[in-house]
Amino acid sequence: MMNFQSKTVIFVPGCMLCPFFQAVQNEKTLSWPSRIIPFLVEHRIGMIPLPCPEISYGGLAAGATRKSHNIRYYGKRPDFIEHCRLTAQPVVEQITELSQTSFRIIAVSGVEDSPTCAASRMFVHGKGNLKQQGIMIAAISAGLEQQGIVLTSSGANSNKGRLCIPLIGIDRRKPEKFLSGLAL
Repeated sequence: MMNFQSKTVIFVPGCMLCPFFQAVQNEKTLSWPSRIIPFLVEHRIGMIPLPCPEISYGGLAAGATRKSHNIRYYGKRPDFIEHCRLTAQPVVEQITELSQTSFRIIAVSGVEDSPTCAASRMFVHGKGNLKQQGIMIAAISAGLEQQGIVLTSSGANSNKGRLCIPLIGIDRRKPEKFLSGLAL
């Protein structure tokens, strides 16, 4: 068991900590987070929330009551893509700064099938599951690449001498799979 002096952190989707940020009305529950959060607390892993560009796009009131949209909807909106890029910048700065300290970042996580924070899988009607990152996760990944940091889904620890941080997707239907992917 780690102690608080280990300074171990994970970046988690904001909707994991606040179900009101979840777009799909019947998924605005704590059912999947309630299986992940106690595990992280038990292992004394600090949770740093990722901002949700879907919530902040067009204002919080509109974002909190939005309908569920897919990558096709958001991908056709240059202003939303720019919003994701701007939302990602402070996250890139925070990860970069923390990586230069005694903090240990065990992962950046995203919700699979989310148009903004999917780590590796996106469901597209008519095409099925595609291997694709969400818009904001892709912006975070690109920003970190510029800083010499790689988000990796392969679990590799080094990439030509650069720092690699695992990028792990959360399947809301199978949160235990996410937990088994964490390298504690």
